[in-house]
Amino acid sequence: MKLLKVIVIAIHNIIKHIVNNLKIPSKKEKMPAQPLTKCFESNLNIMNDFTSPKAFTINGGANFWDSKEIQILKEESRLKISVKFMDSDKQYHNEVSDRKIEAYELSDKGHRYYVPKKATHMRSFNPTNNEWDEEFNFTFLGEIDQIGSVKDLKEFDGKFHRLLIPFISRDMILKDFQSWHFTSDLESVNRTLIKIKFDELEFHLFNFSIGKQQYWGVDSLQTLDFEKFKSIAYSALNAYGFIKGNLYLREVFYFASDDKTLNTAFFHYSLIRDNIETHYRIFTTNPYSVYNSYHHDKGEKLDTNVVDKWNSKLLNFSEENFSKLVEYFYKHETFSRSALIILEANNQPLELKAASYCVAYEGICHTIKKLVDINAPSSIDKIVWEQNIKPEFEKLLISLKGNGLLNNDQDRILSSKVNNLNQPTNRDSLTAPFLKLGYNLNQQEIKCIDNRNKFLHGSLPVKSNDEDENFKELYFNSVTIHKLIYILILKLIGFEGYIINYPKLHEQTTGESLSEELFIKI
Repeated sequence: MKLLKVIVIAIHNIIKHIVNNLKIPSKKEKMPAQPLTKCFESNLNIMNDFTSPKAFTINGGANFWDSKEIQILKEESRLKISVKFMDSDKQYHNEVSDRKIEAYELSDKGHRYYVPKKATHMRSFNPTNNEWDEEFNFTFLGEIDQIGSVKDLKEFDGKFHRLLIPFISRDMILKDFQSWHFTSDLESVNRTLIKIKFDELEFHLFNFSIGKQQYWGVDSLQTLDFEKFKSIAYSALNAYGFIKGNLYLREVFYFASDDKTLNTAFFHYSLIRDNIETHYRIFTTNPYSVYNSYHHDKGEKLDTNVVDKWNSKLLNFSEENFSKLVEYFYKHETFSRSALIILEANNQPLELKAASYCVAYEGICHTIKKLVDINAPSSIDKIVWEQNIKPEFEKLLISLKGNGLLNNDQDRILSSKVNNLNQPTNRDSLTAPFLKLGYNLNQQEIKCIDNRNKFLHGSLPVKSNDEDENFKELYFNSVTIHKLIYILILKLIGFEGYIINYPKLHEQTTGESLSEELFIKI
């Protein structure tokens, strides 16, 4: 019977996902004439072309290898190169070791590629024999982190764009979002996209799979300059990572075309930062996955009746909310940078994790205060302070200086402190955004906000000398600040729904028993 219930829950979740993603047109809307279609075959042909070893002739870059043959081999997510040098090249040995390599061109019978300046990195140069004085033969070994079909990336401006990233994952990565199915010119599965719309622009964040290989990326549905497209595309990827806890990057293929299908396109390949895989998602439509983890940690049996009540409440992350999140990440670098800090922190040791969350939290608070015009309250009414209290301090300083009790430097320092005496406290400043956005902080959350100042000044907000108790207290502070960060940003974008309550989920670890649900309504 228990197995049957689990199967029923799984089927229910699948049906719910399908229903949630059906967009029913209003009477004023017309059904689309044909399903969404994307063409990837020509893109993947270019990408797959990198997987087999190739030899090219070098044109430019440096005197020591101009006109020589270069071997390029794709190994995992790296483009490795090797160039052989002979005795006659001995004079260029120092140039190789100094890495003086400018932009250059690679050509063979059917291809012409361009490698920009500073994109070639020497890793080693090895002699082909041990008799260096007789035969100065050696092989240059290195890597290329950028290569493309155009010499100048400004040729990508004013075109339709696609960013495409290959990765390996067992997850259907867009399943918790309001999404659309699309058809393709390739035999593939899990073809799903999210529509992103803001400022009269539209983009698609998409995913598809061929065998074990997954791909995801971003399409622009209008012509744009390349740098603007890149910035918005990375904001979309980052927004996804912020919500789901995983960010798949590493190697990126860019395509640009006058044709919206991108069948015929320029391309550019680039290695960027490594994948960040934490599985520390804040949002899910699968209550079973959260409750199963919670009861497993406590050594308890899962009550499927409790899980069932959440199935109708956990709706997909809406297109509107995701679009707004991407827009904020694109327009406000603090949010995008903070999201990366949070993702990186998820994998850090506890002390670094907590401090990183606090840095991100403070940056987000100050940015939100500017965006929604929040002024934290002063300790004393401003009029009373300016007219009645501050003048008394100023008179006292004048008197002390006149009596020779303060020199000029001391007077300047104390005057500065007087001017700041009525500034909002750190607590007021860092809790004001919650009040403005309509979230009531409890006493434990306020305590964790107060503790963040200790993190930022190199001390830990713990009381006990017991290592186990210290760990629990620090862990609770960490997951609470993490939760508050998400509440702030999701409230800002107008999200109304449920997120995972990590302080509750991890109460077995923190030792803090909370009378709360495993999902928080915001």
